[in-house]
Formats: sequence, C-alpha cells, structure tokens
Amino acid sequence: MDYAKLKTRLKDKFTKEYKKTQHTGAYLDAEKEYKKTRESIKIMEIELQALQQAFTTSSIYDNITSSLASGLELVKESIKKQGRARTEVSKEEVDVFGLFAGSSLVLANNTAGEASRQFEGLSYSLKKVSASRVQLKEGINRVMDLLKELKDMSLEIDDSRLKILDLRQCVEAARSAEEEEKYKQEYTEQTSKVYEEMKRFTESPELSEIALGLAGALRGFFGDAYDAMAESISDK
Repeated sequence: MDYAKLKTRLKDKFTKEYKKTQHTGAYLDAEKEYKKTRESIKIMEIELQALQQAFTTSSIYDNITSSLASGLELVKESIKKQGRARTEVSKEEVDVFGLFAGSSLVLANNTAGEASRQFEGLSYSLKKVSASRVQLKEGINRVMDLLKELKDMSLEIDDSRLKILDLRQCVEAARSAEEEEKYKQEYTEQTSKVYEEMKRFTESPELSEIALGLAGALRGFFGDAYDAMAESISDK
C-alpha cells in the first residue's frame, strides 16, 4: 500500500463521524455482501491450493514426523524417491495413488494365487486414479484462473472504495462552499459507480463458473476412481 492510501486509511481510523456525507442503506448492504464474497474467494483459493497438494507424495513425506522416523524409514525413503519422479506423459509429480500402485505391484509380484491377482488389479486401478488426478488438477487450475480474475476485479473495486473514502475526507475538510460542493458531486458520482461494481461482483457469472467447474472436476475424479476400482477389484 502506498503512502497516500495509508494516509487515507489512517485518517479514517481517527474520524469519529462523517457529518457531511452519508452512504445509503442500499450502498452499505452492497458493500457488506461484496466484502463477504471477496473474503470467501480468498479462503477458497487457499483451500484449493491445499487440495492440489493433498495427494502428492511430497505432502505425505512432509507429514511424517521425526518421532516416527525409525519405524517408517523405508516408507520415507520410498516416498522421497518417487516424489521427485515425473511421468513420461504428464511430467507431473508422482502422487500417492502412483506410489500405492507401485507398492501394490511389488506385493503382486511377491505373492501368489488370489492375493497376487487382487494386488495386480489394485495396482492397475490406482494407476487409473493417478491419471485422473492429473485431470482434477487441471480442472482446479481453471477454477484458480477464475478466482484470480475475481481477485483482480476486487482490487480495482477496493481502490475505488478508497477513493470514496478520500473524497469523504475532502468534503469534511473543504474550506469553502464551492469546494465542498465540488467534492460532494465527485463523491456522489463515485459512490454510484462503485455501488454498481460491487453488485456486479457479487452477481458475477464467474462465480457460477467456479462452482460448476469445481463440481465437475471433483465429480469426474471421484467418478473415475469409483469406476477404476469397480472394474479391477472383485469382492470375492
């Protein structure tokens, strides 16, 4: 935040009351809804970033604490090695499903009979789930792009809201009736403009696209995972 913006906010903190300008109830309601939507977008972005990393092998390794190191040394070493790998097709970090697919295949090769067949089927299924996770990540990335668009929009709105705050302070500090009227006119025009921007923000089509995009990405991933397991694993 630059000095001028900081100065405006500080002056607002020490202003007990704006006697010469009043926001309408409609404006205050729109601003309240706008702020809630803006903050929810920020939270969703953080949550989606966590979701993107949720199934990576590096995230599992990071969660293995030092107190468990002796008992899980072999697991840790396996995760460290596979977590740095990249697949030929996607160049993505190997995820937990790919890790489990490898472990299941090792068990299939070192067991016999029904157990071997089941572990081989499990490995095959988990490879499919791993491939589907790449699509999930791509879907989340598209949602993240939409969130960024809305965040950029909110930054512009917040700059305009700050300008309104500055104009209110100018009205209060005006030294003549002409100067006061000039700032009041600017304040009225700017308030009307920002009111419409905040309303458009909370009704933005991007919000619907985010909900539909995230639902579609998750539905595709979990649907593919279910189908992969149902196809390869029997309940004998």
